[in-house]
Amino acid sequence: MFPLFKAALKYAVRQDPDVILAGEIRDAETVEFALQAAETGHLVFGTLHSSNASVTISRLLNFFPQERHTQVRKNISMHLRAVVSQLLMPALNPELHIVPACEIMFVSPLISRLISEGKDDKLVKAIKAGKSEGMQDFDDALIDLVNREYISEETAMKFTENPHSLEMKLKGT
Repeated sequence: MFPLFKAALKYAVRQDPDVILAGEIRDAETVEFALQAAETGHLVFGTLHSSNASVTISRLLNFFPQERHTQVRKNISMHLRAVVSQLLMPALNPELHIVPACEIMFVSPLISRLISEGKDDKLVKAIKAGKSEGMQDFDDALIDLVNREYISEETAMKFTENPHSLEMKLKGT
C-alpha cells in the first residue's frame, strides 16, 4: 500500500465520517482497514472483483497468509453486513445496452456462522433460504430479468452456473 494512501485511511476515521468508501480492495491492509473501521461503527463500502458472494469471502481471505484465515474469517463474520455481486449482460432492449443481475447476501446469523466456520460452500443454499429476508441468488435474478423481458432465455443460460437447473426453473418445474 502506498504511504499516502495508508495515511489517508488512518486520518479518514479520525474525521468521524458516517460512511467510508474504500474503493477497490486490492490488499490485506485495505481489508484490515475496512474491518477496523467497521468495528468502530463506520459504514464501509468497498469493491472487489469476484463472481459471487462465496468467492468474495475467498478473495478476501486470499490477501492473508493461511495462518491468519481463522481470525480474518471471525472478523469478516462479525463486521460484514452484505455482499452484492453483479453480472452485466446484454439487454433485449438496444436502448438499455446492458442490465445487471445481482446476487444479494445479507449477513444473517446463519451466514455469519457459515463464514466463521469456513463453510463457504453452503452460502448459496443459505442465500436461497434467506429470500424472505431480501436475499437473492443469481438464478433468481436471471429468472426475474427473463420474466420482465430485460434479457433473453439464451442470455440467462450463458450466465448461469447450472443451465439445466435454470431451464427447469424457467419452465416452472
